[in-house]
Amino acid sequence: MIKPCEIEIQETLSRIIDIEAENIEEAIFKTNKMYSHEDIVLSENNFAETKIDEIEKNSLPHQ
Repeated sequence: MIKPCEIEIQETLSRIIDIEAENIEEAIFKTNKMYSHEDIVLSENNFAETKIDEIEKNSLPHQ
């Protein structure tokens, strides 16, 4: 008998950038700001990996 299955597909994009900052907290803050203002945009050229996994019914977040 065929049963329904829920499968999750995740694609990860990744990019390393150089940021000048006094410390790591400032570097992360600047990077977040640049990303939210779309000064940093990830594209298919930044593809890192794909994961395909089964989603168990009891692990789904409550909605």
